[in-house]
Amino acid sequence: MFASIQSLHRLDLELLNPEAFDMVIVDEFHHAEAGTYTRLLNHLKPRVLLGLTATPERTDGQDVKHWFGGRIAVELRLWEAIERQLLVPFQYFGVHDGVDLSAVPWKRGQGYFTAELSKVFTGNDARVRLVLETLRRKVGDVGRMRALGFCVDVEHAEFMARRFSDAGIPALAITSRTARADREAGLRKLRSREVNVVFAVDLFNEGVDIPSIDTVLFLRPTDSATVFLQQLGRGLRLDDGKACLTVLDFIGNQHRRFRFDRRYRALTGASRTGVAREVEAGFPTLPAGCHIDLDREVSRLVLGNIRQALNLRWPDLTAELASLPEQTTLGGFLEETGLELEDLYRRRLGWAALRRAVGRGQVAGALDERIGKAFGRMLHIDDPDRLEFLRRPRGGRSIREQRLLAMLDAALWGGTQAASAAEERLADLLTHSDRVSELIEMTGLLAERRHRVTYALPGDVPLHVHATYSKNEALAAFGVDKPANMREGVKWVPEANADLFFVTIDKSESLFSPTTMYHDRAVTPVLFQWESQSPLRRTNPTAVRYQSGRSDVHLFIREHKREEGLGAPPYLYAGPMAHESCEGDRPVRFRWRLEYALPLDVFHFAKVTAG
Repeated sequence: MFASIQSLHRLDLELLNPEAFDMVIVDEFHHAEAGTYTRLLNHLKPRVLLGLTATPERTDGQDVKHWFGGRIAVELRLWEAIERQLLVPFQYFGVHDGVDLSAVPWKRGQGYFTAELSKVFTGNDARVRLVLETLRRKVGDVGRMRALGFCVDVEHAEFMARRFSDAGIPALAITSRTARADREAGLRKLRSREVNVVFAVDLFNEGVDIPSIDTVLFLRPTDSATVFLQQLGRGLRLDDGKACLTVLDFIGNQHRRFRFDRRYRALTGASRTGVAREVEAGFPTLPAGCHIDLDREVSRLVLGNIRQALNLRWPDLTAELASLPEQTTLGGFLEETGLELEDLYRRRLGWAALRRAVGRGQVAGALDERIGKAFGRMLHIDDPDRLEFLRRPRGGRSIREQRLLAMLDAALWGGTQAASAAEERLADLLTHSDRVSELIEMTGLLAERRHRVTYALPGDVPLHVHATYSKNEALAAFGVDKPANMREGVKWVPEANADLFFVTIDKSESLFSPTTMYHDRAVTPVLFQWESQSPLRRTNPTAVRYQSGRSDVHLFIREHKREEGLGAPPYLYAGPMAHESCEGDRPVRFRWRLEYALPLDVFHFAKVTAG
């Protein structure tokens, strides 16, 4: 049975048996918090509920994942879909338009005031001339293009349509004022190239499928990554004869609260700090056929904006919190300010210290600063078992619980002390009640942002394949005592009959000496090439053990050795792997077959960076 949400909203649900359907599939599930959806979802009791959306992150901060136990079952991000050839590649050009928006009124959580923003753009003929000139230069034959331009409001869209038509490029504005019949006729004209451009506001963010669109114009600043991806997605559909999508983004001097990192992270899949490296290097790791070109001034603006977001000062954070009600939670603070956990913990002091700075916290305990810094090193945690353990940290009864405690102990205190005294050190943590409350709240936020399905290892090793761990945490999970003493990239743990490989893909000479630049890379998502240290021969007992399969070999992988502001980045646990082949001597080059295929984003950096 197929139905629209509007029809179902008019239905008397008493006439619908809640258990009538084995499966309910809801498209555009990011709308699930709207009353029309919740009324239906609360009524139906299917065996399986499947929600589909290209943009699970809502702009209002509400989380739709609670319908699914707080998790996303399967995720396919933009650049992964492009790499799989499910969407066309894009050619993105960031063009400086010379417009100064720094003084346009801005409301926290909402962005620019629409009316004020419209005044800046509507009637700005100099900007229109720049748009036309850029379009002709980048597209060439504008008479063959089918373009969609996103504007501030109705007045701006109608202004752009008039100016384009006056310039000899047939254009229409299709907005909320456009009658349904005229809207459909306008889209038919775009498909047939009777018009070359349709200007819209937010009308075509979602739910409109026009595969033939080959050009997208961003004519207004879009701070939300969700809206940006929705609008970009209007042009990424596959279509006969369509090689790529041309994207023209017209960028001026933004308000200091505007966040460029969100859109470029959405385009590249890079981390918060990694996106700055992408901009500086010219975006070298994009999928095949994709290109991002920022002109010199836009590149300067974007880098400055990203670095500003990464370098919030402590007084800025305290001023933000002081302006909010006393009962504001950690999650509420981040939602109100648009900040992320990393923004707060990059300052190394954390939430309890920030509350204390504005007179809302208790007196700091003896280990308070050390605990706050440790929390900043724990923001990678995405293992559901660990997250559950951190909600109720306790001493260990089973070996698995003892290992979970040892992992927490290594994260908190550095992994330099014997695990036998971990319960005593846990007692020290528990005396800092404000920090314990902070840990519980932080853990909830980390659980909300999990984005991978992970697979628990059986037995006593409390790891999940495709979850992330620091080296010390991973070693503690295998029962290694004082894990900080281990400096090498390989570790033989005889008690667990396990060989552990810790691999950093990007071994640039600024971080590594030439003697440690091994040829480690992903060949396919299930085949990994790893090169031993230079003295190893194939006849060496260690190499023989690797080849024989007598030990369990486990791979941990990360892209870079350093992450700005938060220390060493964690490793993704890629899981167990089996010996496939080897060649050479001193060093030996091994090929391993992974039991679990690498996630596509990890395979992407593992093969591209190494290549």
